[in-house]
Amino acid sequence: MRRRAHFSSLWFAAAVLHLGVPPLWQITLRDASADEIQSADTAELSYEDTYLFDSDEIGAETDYGAEAAGTSGRRFVSTEVIYYDSETDGFGNTTEQGVRFRWEQETLRYGTLEAELTVSNLEQEYFGSPRDDTAATISLRQTGVPVVDEYVMNNALGYHRLRSDAYVAGGYRVRLPNSPLMGFSGEIAGFERRARLFGGRTGEIDGVAFNQFRHDGGNLWGMAYEQDLNDHATVAAQLVSFDGNDLVSEHSSLLVAASFAYPEREMQYDVSLLADDDGNLGLWADAEQVVGNDVLARYGAFYLGPDLAWMDTPIANDQVGFYARADKQSYGLTLSGGYDFLRHGFGRTSNASTSSHNLYFNGSFQFSRALTLGVTGSVQNRDISSDVDDNQLVWRLNNYAYLTSFLGRTRFELFKTRVDADLALGISDSTGIAVSQDWQLPRALRLTTEFRIEDAERNGADFSHAEATVLLRHRLLDNLNWGIGASAIRFDEPQGSASDGVSLNADLRWAFRPDWHVSLLWTYNETTHDALVIPPETPTEQENVGSTFWLRLGFAKTAGRPYRILGLNSEGIGSGRVEGTVFYDENGDFVRQASEKAAAGVVVVLDGRYEARTDSQGRYAFEPVYTGGHQVEVLVSELPLPWGLHNETPQIVIV
Repeated sequence: MRRRAHFSSLWFAAAVLHLGVPPLWQITLRDASADEIQSADTAELSYEDTYLFDSDEIGAETDYGAEAAGTSGRRFVSTEVIYYDSETDGFGNTTEQGVRFRWEQETLRYGTLEAELTVSNLEQEYFGSPRDDTAATISLRQTGVPVVDEYVMNNALGYHRLRSDAYVAGGYRVRLPNSPLMGFSGEIAGFERRARLFGGRTGEIDGVAFNQFRHDGGNLWGMAYEQDLNDHATVAAQLVSFDGNDLVSEHSSLLVAASFAYPEREMQYDVSLLADDDGNLGLWADAEQVVGNDVLARYGAFYLGPDLAWMDTPIANDQVGFYARADKQSYGLTLSGGYDFLRHGFGRTSNASTSSHNLYFNGSFQFSRALTLGVTGSVQNRDISSDVDDNQLVWRLNNYAYLTSFLGRTRFELFKTRVDADLALGISDSTGIAVSQDWQLPRALRLTTEFRIEDAERNGADFSHAEATVLLRHRLLDNLNWGIGASAIRFDEPQGSASDGVSLNADLRWAFRPDWHVSLLWTYNETTHDALVIPPETPTEQENVGSTFWLRLGFAKTAGRPYRILGLNSEGIGSGRVEGTVFYDENGDFVRQASEKAAAGVVVVLDGRYEARTDSQGRYAFEPVYTGGHQVEVLVSELPLPWGLHNETPQIVIV
C-alpha cells in the first residue's frame, strides 16, 4: 500500500552533554506542504520528503553506542622491585631497596586516574654517620575531569614536584626553581582561564633508586591564575607563602606576568614582576621577533634585587643584566650569535661584585650529505671587585667537522682556550683535539669510540690530559639488549705528579616473559693519584675505588584501547558527548506524536568526517567529542527516498 503522496518531513533533535550538564539542544524540521510556520529560526532547519512508500526499507538496526561501549579506555598497572647499592672509598655506602606500584585508568566521566605507591628502605653511612630510614610514599593524580561547561579539573595529592605556571616560571635568562611538595594541588582550566590552588609541606629528596621525602619543617601554600584577554594577550599571577623552616626566612611573594603575541607569533613580548613582603623586587622582560623569513631575534633585560625570596628554595637574586641574540637557519646553513651582560652582587654589604660581558657565536654549513663544517667561539671579560680587584679575559674557539664515510660518522674537533687574569690564575693556555667515531656496523650493533687529548700551561707549569672511551650496545634479541662501556683517563701534573682513572660499566635489559622485565646495571670507578712530597722527595700514592650495582625486576601491563576523541580539536581541553534522535515528522509540528515512527538507519555526520547511524529508536551518539564548537548534519545521500533536507546547512553545537 502506497503512502499518501503529499510532502512530509523528518524531525531531528540533538542533545549535547556540556561536560556533565545535559541541556537539550534541538534542530526542528518542518513539512514543506504544511502551513507556514511563524518561527523563522525553526523553519530554516527542516527536512522535507517526496515519494516514500510504506514498503520502502528504512535500513538495518544498529547500536548507536556500540563503539563507545566497546572502548573501555587505556589501563596500565606495574610493579617494580628495586635494589641499589653504592660503595665509595672515603665517602661511604648507600643501600636502597623497596617496591614501587603504579596504576592508571582512563575514563570518560572522571578523567585519567593515577596512583603510585612506594615503600622503600634507605641505609647510608657517610663519614661514620649511619642512617636507616623506611618510608612509604603515595601519590594520587586525576587529570582531565569535566566539571562544568568549558572547564576541566586536574588534581594531585601526595608527593609531587610543584611547577610554576607557564607564564610565571621565569624568562629566557631567569629561571624560578621548583619545590618538592607533600600536599595537594588542584587546577581548573578552561578555554580562556586557568586557576590553581596548592599547599603542603616542603622538604628534601633523598635517594637514587627511590625518592624519599624528608620534611624540613617548612609549609608552603599558594594560588595561581591565568587569563587570556584575547587571541594575543595573556595575564597571569601567582601568590605563595612560606614559613616554618629555620634556614629560609618566612615570606610571602607575589608574581604577576603578561604576554602579548602578534598574529602568527611573528613577535612576542613577555614581562614579569616579582615582589616579596620585605620589599624586595624582581623584574624581567623578554622579546622574540622574526626578522625577514629566517632570522629569529631574542632580547631582554632582568633585575633581581638582593634577598628576593620565592618559595622554599633560594633563587639567583642580587643580579642585573641584559642580553641579545639572533639565530638564522636556511638550507645547509645555521648561524647564531649574541651578547650577554651580567652584574652580580651589586647589593651586598661586603662590597663584592662581579661584572661580565660575554660575546658568543656559532655556525655550521653542510657542504654535502657527507661533510659538515662548523665553528663555535666565545669571548668573556669578567671584573671582580672585592678587597682585591681582578680582571679576567677568557676566550674559547672550537672548530669541528662531521664526515660520513663507509666507516660510519666521524667527528673531528680542535679547540683552544685562553685565560688572562691579573691575580692567581695568571695566564693559562690550553689546546686540544678530540675524535669520535660511530662505526658502521650491522643494525643490531652500535659501537662508538672517542679519544681526547689536551695540553695546558698555567703560570709556567705544564699539564696534560688524555682520555679514551669505548661504548658498545648489542640488541641480541627483540627482548634482550646489553651494553658495555670503558674509559681510561690520565692527568700529568708538574713535579712528577700524575692521576690515572678507569671507569667501567655494563647493563642488561631482558623482557624474559610477556609483561615481565629485569634490568641490571653495574659500574666501577678507580682513581690513583701519585705525588711527590717536597721535602723529602718521597712518592705517595692514594687510591679511591667506587662501585654501583642496580637491580630492577618489574611487571608492567597495558590493556584497553585509548578513547578515540572525535571532532576537530580547535580549542578542546576535554571531552563530552553529542547525542540526539531522528524521527518522521508527519504533521510538521516539530513535536513527535506516538504515531510518528523513529528514523532508523539514518547517517548523522560530525564535523564532516565522523559518522553514526541511528538505531531502531532513531537514536545516535558521538562520544567522546572534543570540547568546543562542532558541526552536525545528516548525510542526504543515505536518506531513504523520497525523504530529503529542506536546508542542508550543517548545524553548530557547542560541547
